[in-house]
Amino acid sequence: MGINLGECLSFGWERFKNNPGFYIVWFLLSAGIQFAFSVVSQIIQSVVMVAGGASGGGNESAVAFTALFVAYGIGFVMSLFAVIAIAPLLAGFFRGVKREYEGGQAEISELFSGYSNPVPAVVACLISFFVIALGTLCCIIPGILLGLLVPLSLCHLADGETSGVEAFKKAFGTLRKEPIIILWNIVLGIIGVLGLFACGVGILVTIPLSMAAFYAVYRQAVDGGGHPGHPSEDVVEVTPESV
Repeated sequence: MGINLGECLSFGWERFKNNPGFYIVWFLLSAGIQFAFSVVSQIIQSVVMVAGGASGGGNESAVAFTALFVAYGIGFVMSLFAVIAIAPLLAGFFRGVKREYEGGQAEISELFSGYSNPVPAVVACLISFFVIALGTLCCIIPGILLGLLVPLSLCHLADGETSGVEAFKKAFGTLRKEPIIILWNIVLGIIGVLGLFACGVGILVTIPLSMAAFYAVYRQAVDGGGHPGHPSEDVVEVTPESV
């Protein structure tokens, strides 16, 4: 059985509706961390450029060029720091979604479970980050397509993989096995952005819903089917009566 996007979206909506606290807290924490790093990065970059005269418009001196180069370098480094800070949180989020996919209910505390051992999530995301950056340098489109390696790697970690390198390898394998995930991810991304049209606050619903749906897409891709909240059709439940 292939990937059923409608079923995945239904899963995302049902889980958000039944457990909004988990999803909203994750979104606010993620957005807050990204915003904080962005603000700090912009401040440092502005100071460097002003100090070097790079903000003077027509200034083409070596000092101005160096300042501009350093400013872009700072932005890149701050992006890496943001990845390091957010990766364990996203890993914890997917662990919670995994619990819900299998019929349980995620707790807010589970969001922080990735920080107890952040190395695998950070390693997987950094490898993905550099591969995506390389793909973007070669051509923008490959970089966009490879952008799925980050969430796919963290999904594999949520499913029990303990090595960041192996999680990245499995993510790449999943993408090769089911390239249709790229299309579904674009659709989910559009749905996530639609929340901006509801006075902006709609993203509190649409982005968490899309991320939960993405995990369901991932599970259907690696499991070859199955239904959220139920075992895959390939799994045979063993009960006392059947023994």
